[in-house]
Amino acid sequence: MDKFAEDASSQLGRTGANSTSPVNIIDTEGENDNEEELEYSLGDEELGSEDDQLEGDTQAPVQRSNQDAIEGDTLDAFKKKKRARKSEAWDDFEDVEIGPQKTIYSECKHCQSRFKKTKTGTTSSLLRHRKNCPKRLEKLKIIEARQQKLNFPAADSSLNDHSLLHTGKFDMAAMRQSAAEWVVMHEHAFSIVEEDGFNLMIKKGMPEWQKISRTTNQKDCLSVYEREKQKLKHLLSKVKKISLTTDLWKSKNQKIEYMVITGHWIDSQWRLQKRVLNFVHIPPPRPSVAIADAIYKCMLDWGIESKIYAVSVDNASNNDTALRCLKGTFSRNKCLLAKGKL
Repeated sequence: MDKFAEDASSQLGRTGANSTSPVNIIDTEGENDNEEELEYSLGDEELGSEDDQLEGDTQAPVQRSNQDAIEGDTLDAFKKKKRARKSEAWDDFEDVEIGPQKTIYSECKHCQSRFKKTKTGTTSSLLRHRKNCPKRLEKLKIIEARQQKLNFPAADSSLNDHSLLHTGKFDMAAMRQSAAEWVVMHEHAFSIVEEDGFNLMIKKGMPEWQKISRTTNQKDCLSVYEREKQKLKHLLSKVKKISLTTDLWKSKNQKIEYMVITGHWIDSQWRLQKRVLNFVHIPPPRPSVAIADAIYKCMLDWGIESKIYAVSVDNASNNDTALRCLKGTFSRNKCLLAKGKL
């Protein structure tokens, strides 16, 4: 306390005798870390109301809690972070807690088989189970069956013969056909064959390449379509029964109404096959007669009018009326299930 008084008196000496605002130092008994032990007052003003003191008391814990939060964040920054799981096993496994002791197991998402987690965290056993899990393999087969696509070239196509690549001869007609198949396969615009970058790339590998126009490419794409259509017609000629599904919708961008007709059948190896048979524009208000006419023309075009087994449509009233129009034709062929009952 004596040292504190000496420091205060020296401070007063530096301010000078002419100072008009003397500082009163009030000292109370107690420890120095208490907020009420040492207070400063200017002149004869009061030290503060009780509300101000209470307000100060309520703010102190908030400050301390913020300080604790900052210290906690600092400690979290130095904690060892968990390594990200990069193994393919975790695509089909998840951690579960079993029993009162909450033992952690790795459970298969498909067959619910459980494996106790090792201390080192290895996934060898999980990968072996993932490779041989029967339910997972069954699901993969279903997904692959649904995602079957029409690949170019076809299995029986002459394009599989790569002898042209070894003869050293350049065939511009074969290159035009390949370009058309590429455009159809990836749904490119016909004008892509006119781009300078495309032609420069082809020209570097094949100097004999001749630039083709979008009109020529469009004709080549139609030739590819007709070739694939003949292949599908030959395939449908061997089918005994085929079912049709229809779907009608309106394009938001083009403001045009379409109907797609899809054929479904079981091939000789008991595999479900599906092909889009027709994609036709039906102008509004989509009368039932127009729908029935489009379906019947599609059947005649593919030569399957006597092979229809069932027709599935949505619950629109126009579809019901359209099928009633076709019922007489189907009944004469005696090919529909349950005698063509709707």
